[in-house]
Amino acid sequence: MASAEAFADTSALYAAVDARDAFHRDTAPLVRQLAQAGRMIITTDYIVAETLNLAVARRSRIVADRLLQLLETSSGLRIEWIGRYARIANSRCLNKRSPFCRSWL
Repeated sequence: MASAEAFADTSALYAAVDARDAFHRDTAPLVRQLAQAGRMIITTDYIVAETLNLAVARRSRIVADRLLQLLETSSGLRIEWIGRYARIANSRCLNKRSPFCRSWL
């Protein structure tokens, strides 16, 4: 029996949002298939941070903003928070409540 969860690393998250990524054409349909099958995509706050940094370095704030929007609105994605205080700090970034986070992007 297949697991109801799938883990997404940095390359998967990035490829899902950047149409210029070499793996976007393979990743985007896979993400849609997982969602249609009711499978939850799991990642960590460290992977989210790494993916945002990659998006800014490779492309721009536009791609990073697209990723943030996806994370904020997706009901099929769960972020596992690493560390005792990480959830509070990182959720403020994802919710764009912190001036530091907006200037960082």
